[in-house]
Amino acid sequence: MLNETVTKPAQADIERLRRRERMNILMDLYGSMLTDHTRELLQLYTDEDLTISEIAALHGISRQAVYDRINRGAEQLSAYEANLGQLKDERRLRDWFADFDLWLDGQEAELRGIIEPYLCDLADILGYERNNAVPSTEEKEADLV
Repeated sequence: MLNETVTKPAQADIERLRRRERMNILMDLYGSMLTDHTRELLQLYTDEDLTISEIAALHGISRQAVYDRINRGAEQLSAYEANLGQLKDERRLRDWFADFDLWLDGQEAELRGIIEPYLCDLADILGYERNNAVPSTEEKEADLV
């Protein structure tokens, strides 16, 4: 029984963090499509971690108005994602580059030298930063020295 009381709040906290992280990502992708007022309220709520009461006091509006605007904005962001799918595409792209970088790391230096420029060009074309690419074996060994 003690284990259940510890687990349920922890699961609720984890779920809340996941929702907040998703909202932050959706704001990065689609925030510019919201009205300025809705975007500002969502940023205060997600980025600044202000409570609904604090936002209401800051803007001189009711807590209910803030709550409604935040929920409506979150629904809009989710609808944009459902229609446009940039978050899903971003995750697929990140996973593909990570898998390819792992594969590339196991290849000979000559093959890596041939493929790497093309992979960098592809990342540039797609607007994807490969700053967390897997270092080559030589780079790993150089770090140890």
